Amino acid sequence: MPVLVPVGVVPGAGASTVAAACATAAAQAGRRVRLIDAAAPHRSGLRGLVTASTDARVVTAGVTITTGRAATGVQVQYLDADGPQRWDEVDEWPVPAACDAAVVDVGLSAEELLEDPAAQEWLGSELSEDPWVVLVSEPTPRCLRRAEAVLARWGALGAPIAQIVLVGPHPMGAQAQASLTGFTADAVSMAIELPWVPALYSSGLEAGLPAAVTASVQPLLHGAKVLAPPPSSAAPRGRRFRRRNP
Repeated sequence: MPVLVPVGVVPGAGASTVAAACATAAAQAGRRVRLIDAAAPHRSGLRGLVTASTDARVVTAGVTITTGRAATGVQVQYLDADGPQRWDEVDEWPVPAACDAAVVDVGLSAEELLEDPAAQEWLGSELSEDPWVVLVSEPTPRCLRRAEAVLARWGALGAPIAQIVLVGPHPMGAQAQASLTGFTADAVSMAIELPWVPALYSSGLEAGLPAAVTASVQPLLHGAKVLAPPPSSAAPRGRRFRRRNP
């Protein structure tokens, strides 16, 4: 089962938007998709997509894994708890099953994942033999410098980063371009850019995903083998970057 994992360079980078767009685009192509939301309930970016809940399973005192419906063909599994508690325990994260493809929003930034050995183990072995990890970043010098540090460290994990997605209110400027070095220069040369939608930034996914956003993630679905690439297309560019990542 293909598994796609968008991860933000920093919190709030847009990983939940990328996850929702990938799940929606895959469902529109006829795939049965599970969208896994492992974020602490009060920090979840995906719960606004859920239109109806179907069942819940208790994982620890006061915490359940709830399954709900979103777009046609998309089931969402998310952690649920009362109050403002923080639930980042990896043992409680949902695991995808019984679907054609899974998209996972771990709820942690890439830097937070790199400091959590349990999360690294879950990502590298428990989740999937070969997850397609996508790094999400703004095209600013500050975020790209942090992306460089993440790319330099991430290669030792069992699930290398396969692609980078850029999303932000402004396209990459000359200053950001000049800040590119090493891994980031390589990754950005084959990056995917998401259209900037102010309503998503201000209101969250409840504002709805424009068709332009779901269309822009098609290369991620081809790369992760959620969808077969068009016969005339070349091999996904992200996979080439992935092989070069140490």
